[in-house]
Amino acid sequence: RDAKDPTPAVDVYAVGVTLFQVLTRKLPHGRGTPQELLQARKTPAPDLTGMVKPELAHLISKLLEEEPSTRPQSAAEVAAGLSRMIPNHDVAMPLALGRARLVGREAERAKVSDVIEAVRERRSNAPRLVVVTGPDGVGKTRFANELKAEVQLKGGRSAIGQCMEDVRWAYRPIADLARALAPLAGRAQLTETEKEVIERLLPEVGGSRAQPTSDLADSSKKGERERFHGSAVELFLGLGGPNVCVLIVEDVPYCDAASVALLASIIKRAKEASLLIVVTAAEQQGPVPKELVEAAGV
Repeated sequence: RDAKDPTPAVDVYAVGVTLFQVLTRKLPHGRGTPQELLQARKTPAPDLTGMVKPELAHLISKLLEEEPSTRPQSAAEVAAGLSRMIPNHDVAMPLALGRARLVGREAERAKVSDVIEAVRERRSNAPRLVVVTGPDGVGKTRFANELKAEVQLKGGRSAIGQCMEDVRWAYRPIADLARALAPLAGRAQLTETEKEVIERLLPEVGGSRAQPTSDLADSSKKGERERFHGSAVELFLGLGGPNVCVLIVEDVPYCDAASVALLASIIKRAKEASLLIVVTAAEQQGPVPKELVEAAGV
């Protein structure tokens, strides 16, 4: 593009330079004249894998891509990516700085926005489960990140829980959601029962007092499991506060059975709050768990 026609990609690149310099105390391509730097940029910036988490190293590499079209396309998208790497905080961006750009067709974006608005207003006919499907690589993860950023930009709360094919321990995506939505700074406002749920989901918080959630899978613990689910549902109903709260669960066909059961319980009571559950699934991963679809009344 002409230098007189700047795009968000310019600012995104600058964020990448800043992050790289903060972490290494060096510029990604050294110092020199403008001509020397332009030539140096033809070589990719040093990979920071091994120095920082792989996810952060990958994000910085994307920010520093020479080709603008391959960088993240908005500041909101960058904020969404960073928020997934910070255990106890959500990274949100004031509206004055811009607005998130949801990927996909215009009609699909509008439909999701309409659903969120209906949930925000607690309309009786508002769906409480949205399923995003498509082939692998179509952009579902990017959609989820930008959806989260869009909700935050409008004053709501949102978090992403990740399911993984080879990591199916009990309540893994639920723990991701709790970690993001109930940061350490905000736990003073929780009830004792809600704190117990957090401590059980997040061993790093509960320490030696925390009981492992894996125990709840035992068939003899049905009563205890039901009590835990009831308390966890109350926790998530309250975490959204007065505004809308969107819980996003990625790759839901890989979801462990305990998380599926708890999500189904949340969906059944979601109309008691401005709460929406969004799940993503690649076609080759298998079907969305039927318990979730049945809980939504679909």
